[in-house]
Amino acid sequence: LDGSNLPEPRLALAQPVLPPKDCYTEFGGLQISVSSTILHTITDSFLYLYSYKFECCEQISSKCLAVLALYDSLHAFSGPQVPEPQVVRGWLATQLDRLQQWQLPTGGFGWWMLVIPQTSPWLTLHATHVLVRAKLKGVAVNERVLKNALSCCDNIERHLHFNCSNTCRFSVVAQSLMIRSLARADSPSTMSDKVDSLLKRMGGPAGAASNLETVAFALVAAHYSKNSGAIESLLQHLRNAAHETAETAMFPTSYGDDHEAKLFMLHSDRRTDAVVLMALAIAAPGDPLVVKAMKGLFAHQKKGRWNNTQENVWALLATDAYFQAIEKNPPDFVARVMVVREVSDVQVEGWTAVDDWAVPSATLAVYHTFRGHNTDRAEAEVPMSFLKEHKADSGTALALVAREKPGCPDDPGTGRLYYRLGLTYAPTDLKLPELSVGFQVARQYEAVETPSDVRKIDGVWHVKAGTMIKVTLTMTVTARRYHVALVDKLPAGFEALNPALKGEAPAAADQKTPQRHCWWSRPWFEHQNLRDERVEAFSSLVHPGHHTYSYTARATSLGSFVAPPAAAEEMYSPEIFGRTASAAVVVVP
Repeated sequence: LDGSNLPEPRLALAQPVLPPKDCYTEFGGLQISVSSTILHTITDSFLYLYSYKFECCEQISSKCLAVLALYDSLHAFSGPQVPEPQVVRGWLATQLDRLQQWQLPTGGFGWWMLVIPQTSPWLTLHATHVLVRAKLKGVAVNERVLKNALSCCDNIERHLHFNCSNTCRFSVVAQSLMIRSLARADSPSTMSDKVDSLLKRMGGPAGAASNLETVAFALVAAHYSKNSGAIESLLQHLRNAAHETAETAMFPTSYGDDHEAKLFMLHSDRRTDAVVLMALAIAAPGDPLVVKAMKGLFAHQKKGRWNNTQENVWALLATDAYFQAIEKNPPDFVARVMVVREVSDVQVEGWTAVDDWAVPSATLAVYHTFRGHNTDRAEAEVPMSFLKEHKADSGTALALVAREKPGCPDDPGTGRLYYRLGLTYAPTDLKLPELSVGFQVARQYEAVETPSDVRKIDGVWHVKAGTMIKVTLTMTVTARRYHVALVDKLPAGFEALNPALKGEAPAAADQKTPQRHCWWSRPWFEHQNLRDERVEAFSSLVHPGHHTYSYTARATSLGSFVAPPAAAEEMYSPEIFGRTASAAVVVVP
């Protein structure tokens, strides 16, 4: 709720709340929090990255950048899932040490440590970005590693594929200029000349091989090198390219070749929106597009975050730039959140916050005064039992969020009111059906030694305790898929056997790892992880067809367990996914 920048400042809004059917009333509820800073609205995005389950070089780099983007504001985050700032900083130091160990002799970085020792130009830029921002925040980094990484960035074109399109090429070069400008690796005059040279090669910001990410990266480099001519031409191109509505702005762009865009550049429209917003907030914070771009970016949040690690990390970097540039006016307002258990209890249409916000049948959940710059956040949780009282299946409620200047109910006050409404619940049914949205996944259990030790009876797997089980996952795709993760979560009574560890059973040795194969007989996956609770396999490119992955597990605990679905997804397009049905497993003596 913005009380300062809209032609008619909004005093209040109404948000329907629909708890799901068939959930336990004893658990969860409506989580409410309000704040006067944008940092409040990105908690879910931060947590998504901080706790992200996969750990290739890109994902570790993105997780580190998330912390670095908010490094000076970690104390603003709180909640049951948010670790303490000192814990986060300790985690960051560990991850930076880990990332630096992945550096290749070229000074660049690859996707997986020691598995495919090939320098990835785009990934090298992403990892170097982490090291540069860490040093700017005063976090210790290895100077030799940073120097070699920056040198690799300066010669990044050497590592591009010979048939790389000019659109991708220019974007990689522009991002290298941005990173080196952040690091102050070149003098302003040298960086200014490099920006001019790139623009000439592109044919200007509107050149045929240009796109908006390239323009945004070049704009940041031009800003730090004080190249006023380039700044003006780049800004004007972004203004011309914006798709604007009354309140939002978005910046759709293309890399031309969809294969290159997904495999090498990890491109998405939301990432472009975030990159452009960051550049605008740095180079032209007073431009009207900045606020519109922020609203456009946040309009695409789902469940408090964006779609993948790239979208989220660049959104956090953009938010940090926005925060530094925009939230200068100290807030002065009172925030209230009320909950109406039955929508019919109040006539929502035409409802305003005047008359002391008297709303029939409403329960006051949050009341907080924001005055001056601070990172205060007011929070409350409305129990699920309250939302679903007197309702056997589902409840329908309404959250009313309102603001006013203290003592002036018709004046919204100054500053911005950010709010978050989240619903937590536990479904009563843990059985999930099979689902195929781009991937078809199947899972089979069989005994390694005695076939009768593993049987499926009436849809339930019966496994003899101590038995070694061969788990076979089959993944079917009908089109090329990019940056794929295949994950099988183990039932609690199973333990995966790692053939790389001494003492494991010989049967587990059938499980091969990619680096043990010749190039002409390599499996479809490039990297695998065997963890306590799940097994993972990854590939940057999966061709159409049937692909199998198998591993060995042992039944270690007696009892009845649920085997969560085995699932496959495109990590940077997680809406393309597939899963098996969940399964019941009984481990018997």
